[in-house]
Amino acid sequence: MLRIKGIDHVGIRVRDAKRSERFYGILGFRPICSGDFARHDPVILKHQQAGVVINLLGPANQPDGPNVLQDLPAKHAGYTHMALTVNSITHGRVSGWARDSSRGPRGLRGYPGHIRSRSGSECN
Repeated sequence: MLRIKGIDHVGIRVRDAKRSERFYGILGFRPICSGDFARHDPVILKHQQAGVVINLLGPANQPDGPNVLQDLPAKHAGYTHMALTVNSITHGRVSGWARDSSRGPRGLRGYPGHIRSRSGSECN
């Protein structure tokens, strides 16, 4: 059996690299490498404390619409989301935000699922 040490990185296709970089910056991610996003160079972000790496891939070239992996009745195979374990969701500017992989950040009031912090508190 292959011994996996952990996940190296998560790739997320985005339309607007700067907007996505600002959002992940709120969560503590900082850019460690970027090239020409318009020519499909990824923007690579790293959370300095946790070591989690995200590659912002793009640019997405389809018009905005429903997320075909989550919002439609047909269930397609593919990546749907990333979940982060945090000590407290009420700390700082992160409070009150969830991430929708196709449309960027949105308030928890519109989030169809739940978020649970390590302390056990939930936002429904």
